[in-house]
Amino acid sequence: MHELTQREDGTTEYFWYGERPWHGLGQEVKGAATMAEVITAAQLGWTVSKRQLMTLDGVDCPEFFATVRDDNSLPLGMVGTGYVPTQINEVGAFIDAVVGTAKAKYISAGSLQGGKRIFVVAQLDGLIRVKGDDTIERYLTFVHAHDGTLAHRLWLPATRVVCANTLRMAMGEKGDAFYAHHSGKLGLREDEAANILGFVNRRYELFGEQAKALADIVLNAQQVEQFIRSTFEIKKGEEEGVSERKQDAIDHVLQDFQFGEKNKLAGIGGTGWALFNAVTDWADHNAPVLDGVTPEKRFTNLMFGSGADLKDRAFDSAMALLKK
Repeated sequence: MHELTQREDGTTEYFWYGERPWHGLGQEVKGAATMAEVITAAQLGWTVSKRQLMTLDGVDCPEFFATVRDDNSLPLGMVGTGYVPTQINEVGAFIDAVVGTAKAKYISAGSLQGGKRIFVVAQLDGLIRVKGDDTIERYLTFVHAHDGTLAHRLWLPATRVVCANTLRMAMGEKGDAFYAHHSGKLGLREDEAANILGFVNRRYELFGEQAKALADIVLNAQQVEQFIRSTFEIKKGEEEGVSERKQDAIDHVLQDFQFGEKNKLAGIGGTGWALFNAVTDWADHNAPVLDGVTPEKRFTNLMFGSGADLKDRAFDSAMALLKK
């Protein structure tokens, strides 16, 4: 099953602006896009309705409904009576309200798994400078599920410019700037939008401080070992039982940490920041693609799956370095 939605005519429900994405899918948009252009370019101009379910032998199920794409009648999920479908134009209005004063530009959007999930990515104005030429771009990603499995969420991924690997940061209890269930309209007052944007800016400011602090820690062998153990979930006494695949990942991360050109920037080599980035670089660019794993599935893995989980554990391991 494809992850990025592909239509019968072979086009993909995805658009991108700027540098061509590694998966090579979707439509390129020249120049900054408005949300209206986003919806058109990513082919997201379809709606979703909630329809009551019935058993095959004709028994009504009054408490259960299916969410269905109205353009092709594709069922997306099963939901309850309190679920309210959110349309893409509502998503667009919400995001416009949040980023409208942030000098943001939309750089990608699309749907996954036939339309079960949609996402929109905006690049925010301004860079985080860690040390010297090592800088981080700031992004805001909105994710919405039409299948009832995920509440509306804003995620704040960042990209290390020198190697274009996607960083993940701990954002609090749920890791999100915004979290809301599908029980009503996705609307925002002007003051609410400003509050969310303020939260986003504060979190990025904190992340910049954490990155700089990591770049100030020159690691010893014991710290490197503990980081690897916690990130790759290796308990004491389990060294002999590490799978060949996991050991290959560890070897590659350590090689990149010690000798990688991207980690030889002035003031970066040998630090906690370099080790954290060695893991994220592995997940984004060097992890092997298994047989049958399409670019679409790998894309989803890095957003929601084991690739994202690995980055989260790497961040937790990095934060543990700052507490000692």
